Amino acid sequence: MTCEEALRRLYDVIDKEADEIDVKEVQEHLAHCENCMARYEFEAMFKTFIRDKALSTPKSDQLKNRILTRIEDAERSRGRFFKRPFRYQAVIVAAAAALVLCIVAAFSVAGYYRQRAFIQPFEDSHMAGLQTYQTQSTPVRAGNPCAPEVLTFIEGYLPAGVQDSIPGYAMIGSCLDVIQDVKFAHLSYVAGESMVSLFVGSPDGVNLPDFERVEVGGQECYRYVCKNCQLMYWMIGNTLIVAVSEDKSLPLPEIMPAVSAI
Repeated sequence: MTCEEALRRLYDVIDKEADEIDVKEVQEHLAHCENCMARYEFEAMFKTFIRDKALSTPKSDQLKNRILTRIEDAERSRGRFFKRPFRYQAVIVAAAAALVLCIVAAFSVAGYYRQRAFIQPFEDSHMAGLQTYQTQSTPVRAGNPCAPEVLTFIEGYLPAGVQDSIPGYAMIGSCLDVIQDVKFAHLSYVAGESMVSLFVGSPDGVNLPDFERVEVGGQECYRYVCKNCQLMYWMIGNTLIVAVSEDKSLPLPEIMPAVSAI
């Protein structure tokens, strides 16, 4: 197998879309070709970086240090083969600069992805409930109890209990909703003229972004204010609670006692 053939199949091998024969041939070529192996290691590392950054909390300094360390190691081990060391160092510096730029761009894209993937579904569900509430000819009586199927879901699958009313807030309805392909209990509360949605469910499969961290009564929370709403999430054990309101002036942490650990 030539270098051109190996590089042509490289992405399929990295993406695990190549058949067993191609994987074996590429692996045999990489074992005897230092240049192609270096290309394979870079592409695999960068693809892993992009995937991890879309799903986890960023650690840019650590990653940049790892990349620059790899470049320095490569320079030390291969420098003796080059008759023009200054030119080689210039190439290394240019490659490092390009990698840093790629890292910055990747973090920006990953951060935007995490925020939009998390915010939009919860915001859309809240706004749909708000529109229904506002267009009702007869206002819903505040203080409604949690629907039986919603209460069964919460008590049966999640270690949390629900309060129909707390100081300043009263429940006006509840249902089961699906957000990011995960089932949530959707609890609707009113506080004066404002409405708050509480989503209670499992964090498994949900992309949790690194919003501003705040601490309320010893509870760690993460809050974000976007164009249309404010959103806050926190954990009780392995239960995720997300609060959303279109009223960005509402003291959202006050809704937290509505859901408590059992």
